Amino acid sequence: MTVLIAVGLVVIVGALASFIWTRPAPAELPEISTAGLDATAAVLIQRHVDEVRAAPRSGGAWGKLGAILKSFGFREQAGHCLAEAEKLDPKEPRWPYLQATLRSTEPASVAVAKLRRTVALCGNDPEMPRLRLARLLAESGGEPKAREELQHLLRAKPNSGPARLLMAQISQARGEWDHALALASGCTTNPYTARAAWTLLSSLHRRRGDTNAAEFASRRAAAVTPDAAWPDPFEDEVLSWRGDARSLSDRAQTYLMAGRPADALPLVNQLVREHPDFAEAWLLLGRTQFLQNQPAAAEQSLRRFLQLDPGSVNGHFQLGMSLLAQKRYPEAAATFRHATSLKRDFGPAFFNLGFALAKSGNPREAVAPFQEAIRQNPEMIDAYILLADLHLQLGETAEAMALASLAERLDRADPRLPTLRQKIQAK
Repeated sequence: MTVLIAVGLVVIVGALASFIWTRPAPAELPEISTAGLDATAAVLIQRHVDEVRAAPRSGGAWGKLGAILKSFGFREQAGHCLAEAEKLDPKEPRWPYLQATLRSTEPASVAVAKLRRTVALCGNDPEMPRLRLARLLAESGGEPKAREELQHLLRAKPNSGPARLLMAQISQARGEWDHALALASGCTTNPYTARAAWTLLSSLHRRRGDTNAAEFASRRAAAVTPDAAWPDPFEDEVLSWRGDARSLSDRAQTYLMAGRPADALPLVNQLVREHPDFAEAWLLLGRTQFLQNQPAAAEQSLRRFLQLDPGSVNGHFQLGMSLLAQKRYPEAAATFRHATSLKRDFGPAFFNLGFALAKSGNPREAVAPFQEAIRQNPEMIDAYILLADLHLQLGETAEAMALASLAERLDRADPRLPTLRQKIQAK
């Protein structure tokens, strides 16, 4: 028995030694010059380099270093580190995905292979890898394969606006107008797809010969806010590892553009706490508070921002909005007037200036700002309707009728138009 145990130990020790001797040595760290970077970035990169040196066989350590290097523009070094991370940690979808986004300017086949690997590991959660794969396949002439990927995604997440919109764009390219119209029509209220959906609808209606519908869709595309970026958890995670003011700000703004202030708030609070001298932190805090119906708190944050950046047009505009929400109309009017003096083509500021003046009891003075708002943003139906109502208050029925007709051309289905017409007829 003792002999058998001894022989067994010799076999195990021999196998272990063979494994250690034959296992490939860890890759060497690439050369990284941090000259030109600020001190915070240099320290962050050095910390992750030290973590790789301390654990050279850790896929996570290599991956984080590669991701950080990618975020600072070290493309070659990042690719080296991310490839090593994938080799050491082959079941982690982050590493092939970040290589795919890093290689986006190279031949499509390189990124497609990495995205296929990512999708095989994570499926539809998160959905961005499959969405990127489908978009890349469509752009490189692989529409049937792109549709297959989108069908997989939509079966799991039927309300994915970007997936529906991309499917609509592929259907348009194939001449499937009805299918494209149906898909795009369902994307017009999504903050991630509204502008692109209205733009696509305008093109589709024009191809079908419906010029009125095409013009309406085109006006709606111009009127809605720019589409927010679809959440990308893997890329967002990289920014969270950085933790610098700019990356925190960019992530918070993405949430605010999508109308998700609750998701933005932790990032904004971190930004204010860790970077109080970064002016944009207070602008973002004010905007977040305003969207959460806290106009008084928003006012204080925005005044703090304007102390740091007194020439900011957006800062004065947002301050005016917070004053407007508090029904402090004369103060709001003065603030919007200052915003328009800083930016003479700022249509929304002229609109709100007119509104604040009208609410302050100055209807005649409000006419000119509303007219300028229409001149700068002719797609803004609210300006036509409010100015028409203002002309009625001033006894100017003909002007009100003309504006009502223009508003009907923009959107005949606007629910405010029947009431406006009734007021005009009553005069």
